[in-house]
Amino acid sequence: MGRSVLILLPLLLAACTSPESEAQAKAEIAARDDAKCKSYGYQPGTLNYDDCMAKLAEQREQIDRAALAGRLQGRLPQQLPSQ
Repeated sequence: MGRSVLILLPLLLAACTSPESEAQAKAEIAARDDAKCKSYGYQPGTLNYDDCMAKLAEQREQIDRAALAGRLQGRLPQQLPSQ
C-alpha cells in the first residue's frame, strides 16, 4: 500500500499543475543546471557536461523523494542547502 502511494502521489500532484507552468519550471531548472555545469568549466556536448547534468538531476530526485517520504510520514523535510 505504502509503495503505491509513493508512486501515485506525484502523478496526482502533477495533474494539479498546468502544462505551461510545468514546462516553465522545467526550463528554469534546466537553465540553472546548465549554468552550474558551465561554471565548473564543462561545455555542452561533452561527457563531463552530460555527467554533471545527470548528477544534478539525480540529486534533485533524491531530495524530492526524501521530501515526499517525510510528508507522507507527517514530517517536514530538513532544510536543504541551496544548489
